[in-house]
Amino acid sequence: MLLIFYLIFRIYIKLEELDDKITKLARSIAIKEIANNINKT
Repeated sequence: MLLIFYLIFRIYIKLEELDDKITKLARSIAIKEIANNINKT
């Protein structure tokens, strides 16, 4: 029972880390697109 709880907890932590990485990536892409649009005008 404890093992199952631990595994679920570890999966939850990994998903949180993945969500953070996706957020940072999306933010970076958005900033680059805005910078490109500003430079074109």
